[in-house]
Amino acid sequence: MAVLAASAHAAAGNEAAPAVPVPVPVPVPVIINARINPGNLPYADFYAIQQLLLSYLPAEPRVIDLRLRLSFTELAGAQRDDYAPGEWSVAIVGDTVDHTVPVAKGGYFLLPDLPLAASEHATIMFKSQTRKNYLDAAWMLKPGPDNTLAYADFAKAMAEVAALQKKIPWYRPGLRDERLARFDALKACFSDSGGRMEIDGKPARTTQRGRCALLRFDPAQADNGHASIAFVGKLENLSLGLIDTVPAAP
Repeated sequence: MAVLAASAHAAAGNEAAPAVPVPVPVPVPVIINARINPGNLPYADFYAIQQLLLSYLPAEPRVIDLRLRLSFTELAGAQRDDYAPGEWSVAIVGDTVDHTVPVAKGGYFLLPDLPLAASEHATIMFKSQTRKNYLDAAWMLKPGPDNTLAYADFAKAMAEVAALQKKIPWYRPGLRDERLARFDALKACFSDSGGRMEIDGKPARTTQRGRCALLRFDPAQADNGHASIAFVGKLENLSLGLIDTVPAAP
């Protein structure tokens, strides 16, 4: 997600763990890269953008959910999907704040609500090199407990994102990419390359990208009303994706 250029400065600080008789989790201290990362971002600005996008989500029960994603500059395609965060990958750092943000494989995360960080003009810092003034957004889905997704829910996810995009005002240039993003597929990423999708017990015709399979949306299947998509293999994440790469019209 793009945003108007902004800059911030922060210094990492570490707080000692409370002296209690039982062990408590201690935040991972953030070690700033020696190399300058132009992708480091002002926390308050991007948290506000995240919350705005969340406010556009349809009411529950819904199919889609929002995740932010690292906007890698040195990884592309399947390498992004294979990205595994180490001890820290995203951190919010201010004068007294040093908060490590949980990041899932592939670089997905949500910013936490940290009023102190906002008051300190804290910075979102990235261990990987990322685009300047930019974060990606991803629309995630959850399969059922039987590791399946009704094709009708795939169709509903497409409709929910289209309706959400209409809510994004044209006068917010920082959200232009989200407003114009195109999706034509369901993207399932598995823990290994053997994962696949099936429709009603038959192998689905998919496009393979590394460990991820993309299933093109078929309105005829959506109209069926009973078709079911099964995920065979250990599923890591499920999102809307794009097979065709023709740029959207402005």
